[in-house]
Amino acid sequence: MDMKASGHSTVGLIAGGATAAAPYLSEAVPLSPDALPGLAAISLGCLIGCATASLPDLLEPSARLGPNHRGFFHSWTVLLGLALLGFFIFRHVIAVDPADAWSTALPAIAGYLSHLLADLPGSKKRLPLLF
Repeated sequence: MDMKASGHSTVGLIAGGATAAAPYLSEAVPLSPDALPGLAAISLGCLIGCATASLPDLLEPSARLGPNHRGFFHSWTVLLGLALLGFFIFRHVIAVDPADAWSTALPAIAGYLSHLLADLPGSKKRLPLLF
């Protein structure tokens, strides 16, 4: 069974939100004005995860290529490229320190990865390394 776009979006939303929430789980911050930056970061992580979880099927639509459409944009190589691109943008373009660059890029990586993993059970074709 192939997962539909709404399923990918939901799984990506959860994956992005969970990775964005991870740094705040160890801090016991009650719901107060002090918690607003953390809640904003988690909300943004949810949106980023949701968006990147839909990305593989937007770039390689199953309607045009058929249900077994796992090609380059459904590969581990693109996931690695997305991770490196996200880090590069946050580190060198937006100029945050390396630890913050990775934690900011993680929701995008988690969303894309959630799509690849969600496609595994219903796919007749394995996820390619390159193509």
